[in-house]
Amino acid sequence: MTKFKLILTLAFRDLSKQKVRTFVGIFGVMISIGLLSIVLFISDSISYTFIDYVSQDAGNQDMNITVRHYNGEPINRSDYFSYNSLISQVQDSTNKIDAFIPRMSVSGQMNISGKGDIPTRYEKYYSSLFILGINFSLEKQHDFGQLIDAKSGNILDLEGLPLNQCLIHQRYNNYFDYSEGDVLEMNMSLSLGKEKLIKPINLTINRIFDYELKFPEDFQWRNFIVVDIKTLYNQFGRNFFKGKCNELILAFEDNQIYDIRNIEASEEEVKDLAGEIQKAIGIREYNIKLPKLRLIVESNVINMV
Repeated sequence: MTKFKLILTLAFRDLSKQKVRTFVGIFGVMISIGLLSIVLFISDSISYTFIDYVSQDAGNQDMNITVRHYNGEPINRSDYFSYNSLISQVQDSTNKIDAFIPRMSVSGQMNISGKGDIPTRYEKYYSSLFILGINFSLEKQHDFGQLIDAKSGNILDLEGLPLNQCLIHQRYNNYFDYSEGDVLEMNMSLSLGKEKLIKPINLTINRIFDYELKFPEDFQWRNFIVVDIKTLYNQFGRNFFKGKCNELILAFEDNQIYDIRNIEASEEEVKDLAGEIQKAIGIREYNIKLPKLRLIVESNVINMV
């Protein structure tokens, strides 16, 4: 112990005699630490910015669960499933999921006679589209993307929509030039096993909208309108469809699970989590897609090329 104290005493005495050298050395170490901190900060910022960019393209979707069809399944099995029981199964298998977002979509044929470039002499001329039912209040609660008023550019702070009202996407509306309050005449359809249900409906346009982090980027090129999911339940049979969806979106609790500085490790961690969930809900019964991870991996391959 005495020798150790002596060594320290001699060391500090030497430092005091070599003040310039000591100052330069300490200053150099401080610069090195500062530069390292800056590099790490920039690296983190690039990683987070890129993940935000990918989130935009993926519609903020970490995981997407849909029905898988298989040989020998029940004849009346459809794409629509009860999501509450599925959520419980996922929660029993992991605590890494922050939000569960159920959505229900159906096909549509909209009468567009006399709209856009369609002559009025055509009594019935239809445009194919899909109608997406969402739970506005639930998605707002989880801050899951934004709907934007195409006219004002303001965020649409909606808790829901009245029955038989809709939002029409601005790009789709550019073909027809509808206005708020106009009525869309259409047939909605879905399949329950081999049975196809077709329901006529008139939907009043509540707003013309755009979106951010609400739907995947490729939705910009799809023909679609949005309704409150209750409208679809009401139209096709509330007793049967209430609590059902054909798409369950999962958002991870920790977005730092993605790290573009180590994509292989991120891919392994996300796929391990997906594997746990797949095992819990059924390998044969459901598909799991990983939209955000797929875009990250694809972008890495492009960079390598």
